[in-house]
Amino acid sequence: MLLQRVLTALILAPLAIGLLFLADAELFALGLMPLILVGGAEWCRLAGVKSMVFKTIYLLLLAVLMVVCYQWPVVIGPLLVLTPVWWLLIGWVITGYPDKQPGWLLSKAPMLLAGPLLLVVSWYAFIVMRGRPEGQWLIMLLFALVWGADIGAYFAGRRWGKVKLMAEVSPGKSWEGVIGGSVAALLVAAIAALAAGQTGIELIYLIVVGMVTAWVSVVGDLAESLFKRRAGVKDSGKLLPGHGGVLDRIDGLVIAAPFFSIAMLGHWQL
Repeated sequence: MLLQRVLTALILAPLAIGLLFLADAELFALGLMPLILVGGAEWCRLAGVKSMVFKTIYLLLLAVLMVVCYQWPVVIGPLLVLTPVWWLLIGWVITGYPDKQPGWLLSKAPMLLAGPLLLVVSWYAFIVMRGRPEGQWLIMLLFALVWGADIGAYFAGRRWGKVKLMAEVSPGKSWEGVIGGSVAALLVAAIAALAAGQTGIELIYLIVVGMVTAWVSVVGDLAESLFKRRAGVKDSGKLLPGHGGVLDRIDGLVIAAPFFSIAMLGHWQL
């Protein structure tokens, strides 16, 4: 399984990096749309949607919403306000699972309404970052933070993992893994900041943002584990051999991207 995951990653990574560095901002936005729509299809599955007609209509609405947000950025405002509210509610459910299971929150309709808060907002965050002069490297830093934390957590958990993080939600995650992922994110953030010539308060700020970004991505991982558990599926999809579905690979990025892009606005103001 590990070999299969590595081979898939070796194929996908050059495609993602090529799109990031070779495409202009508009082509980059367009190139991300199919990925978001595949994630939308998997989100429908987790929400319990079985009708292909309904799923097709839902994906068309997501596509239209992305175009509207791109053309008229003011539309993204209400979504940005509602997104942290959604994640706070999900965090409340995760910390109390299985005792706190509000059917109204994780039933089909609320899940579908939350789709744009996860997918469109994340997509727009990438577009905002890509529009910055240093946007390509900024997105690479986000990738390195989330994936580095994930790799650090994986190996630390396998080597030292004993204390379960939230066994009822995700049995494979441990506190030792979280610590390992945090250390990896700290190293990535520190190396990136020093390589960019950051010192003083800017260096400290970037390290803190890197650490919090890693912790936020853990919430995304736990949330998807909860959604899959409730849906009775092992993976969100089967598109990526060894990885499952698209959401299985981008769950941490989906929640981390909006936070990271907003946090970096603070860095740009320093």
